[in-house]
Amino acid sequence: MNSLIFPPYLHEGDRVIILSPSSKIDKSFLRGAKKRLKSWGLAAVQSKYAGSSNGTYAGNCSQRLKDLQEAMDDEKAKVIFCSRGGYGAVHLVDKLDFTEFRKHPKWLIGFSDITALHSVFQQNGFASLHAPMARHLTVESEDDFCTQALKEILFGATPEGKEV
Repeated sequence: MNSLIFPPYLHEGDRVIILSPSSKIDKSFLRGAKKRLKSWGLAAVQSKYAGSSNGTYAGNCSQRLKDLQEAMDDEKAKVIFCSRGGYGAVHLVDKLDFTEFRKHPKWLIGFSDITALHSVFQQNGFASLHAPMARHLTVESEDDFCTQALKEILFGATPEGKEV
């Protein structure tokens, strides 16, 4: 692959989907992330199974896959924001369908176990962001360097504040 397709930068009011493709997460972190994203002017929504629990996972494999595939297929969404890593994304990588995603690419954000998803997104030609997850938006301050850099990158500015 010679180059990657970069999803569009964000604008106020854009739709962001918070989901949990790996380990389960405390619902307070989902609420906190939603609140932070809304403070950025974004329309943050939580996927159906983001707060679910099945053993150590955020729902069973079919629930996590359903959330991720629906987010990928959502033509209005601009970001797929993973709540946390842990373990479980690897179960989804060979089941993803990029047909609709190709028509409406969006940012995938996360790290740790989410790296498995970054790999398959990049193999399909799409850039993604190995960056702080929804959980971190709850525990880090607004002026945290990584949080601020993520916001600036998503809105099309470099961390120094210059537009890309």
